Amino acid sequence: MGVMADSEEIQGFLDKARASYQNYQSLFMQELQYIKAGQTYSQQKYQQEKETVTNELMEHLEGLTSHVNRNTNEKIRELYEAGTVARRMVLLMTAAFLIFCLMISYLIHRSITRPISVMEHKTGEIARGLFRGDLTLSSLRRLENWPMPSISCATN
Repeated sequence: MGVMADSEEIQGFLDKARASYQNYQSLFMQELQYIKAGQTYSQQKYQQEKETVTNELMEHLEGLTSHVNRNTNEKIRELYEAGTVARRMVLLMTAAFLIFCLMISYLIHRSITRPISVMEHKTGEIARGLFRGDLTLSSLRRLENWPMPSISCATN
């Protein structure tokens, strides 16, 4: 009974139900003693009292059932709300991660294509005969390890 009695209200229902059950048992034992002894007694009185006690017991058990159902429904609602919040958090985190990944992808793309386009432009100038030494790349150190044909231009 201690496992089910997780609140004072439930314990109150259980205590009342126990008292009603004990009262019913007491009435039953009294009536049984009268029958065993062969004494006359008011059967109608005991029947009515047992019925009253049985009704009280049923009311306490129905109250307990109602209370447990309310608690269960409340906990289910709380779990649903927690699930909804968790779902929103996952969606927001996914969106933030995707945005972060897109930003990193853009920065990587830009850091690769920008020097290449500058070199492409400079190669076009060289092809037209403009030999100026104004090629400055901030990421030239990264490109030094790339396999590129060496172009040597002899100037007179």
